[in-house]
Amino acid sequence: IKIAGTSFVEKDDQIHLICNATGLEHPPDYLDWFLNGNKLSTRNSNKISIRQFVSITSRTIVSILEINDAQMEDSGMYVCRTSNLQIVSMRVTVLN
Repeated sequence: IKIAGTSFVEKDDQIHLICNATGLEHPPDYLDWFLNGNKLSTRNSNKISIRQFVSITSRTIVSILEINDAQMEDSGMYVCRTSNLQIVSMRVTVLN
């Protein structure tokens, strides 16, 4: 499992993170995103976008997290967790 993206983002810009996980026999069932321990959801939010792509042949799942109009409260530790509980994290700081 790997995470990629920008560690420092200007206020009002977009946070863009990519999580990539590979399974042994098949891809993980899903990926979840967390910010400072709270699960992120696209429900009731116009600024959060989460897209997922699965490849059976390469046994991978990719999740792209985008947060538009980044504010100071969007700073923190972002965690990507697979359905089989693999975890990777990355700190993102929003600059004022």
